[in-house]
Amino acid sequence: MPVNTEVLEDTSREVPPLSPIGGGEGFEEFWNAYPRKVGKGIAVRIWLKQKLDDLLPRILDAISEQKRCEQWTKDGGRYIPHPSTWLNQSRWEDEVQANGHQPKKFLTHFERTIKQAMQKANLP
Repeated sequence: MPVNTEVLEDTSREVPPLSPIGGGEGFEEFWNAYPRKVGKGIAVRIWLKQKLDDLLPRILDAISEQKRCEQWTKDGGRYIPHPSTWLNQSRWEDEVQANGHQPKKFLTHFERTIKQAMQKANLP
């Protein structure tokens, strides 16, 4: 029996298409604004899972502000979080202090669940 030596193209790292049922339209705008271009596939999945299109203006404002903070400018941007990390941790909600320092803010799973439920219910 002959052995097939044809090399198959590895498509496992390709970015998945945006959902055909809608949503995700703002991801490309986020991606273009975010300064660290790594892990696009996982970032788009997080974007779709968290349904972040409605938060796009807030997210873009936060990116613009955080681009000027010390963490993101230090050592040529070495400490800019991966986009997936930034999205998973809702880092657009971080406060950037007047001196440009950005305090770390990590939400527990419980805090994130409560916050998302409040956002869905349009509560402050």
